[in-house]
Amino acid sequence: MAEIESYRGVPASALREEKNLSERRTERFEEFNARRSAMLAESVNREADRKANRAEQLSDDADRIARRAVLGMGDRVDVTV
Repeated sequence: MAEIESYRGVPASALREEKNLSERRTERFEEFNARRSAMLAESVNREADRKANRAEQLSDDADRIARRAVLGMGDRVDVTV
């Protein structure tokens, strides 16, 4: 018995395979986007952590410099702002 062809002139089984291929491509594309989004989020978090650490370090350095200026210079220099 001959296979029934669709309106496209293609056997119905070929249309099912084409649909399956299309679904697999869509799934792979969605997985790729999910992995890319996760990697981007991780990268953004690392950058935020790095900047927070740098800001904390600069704040500590500023405090240390202010203490050293007050203790080292005594009454000779007024460092109030």
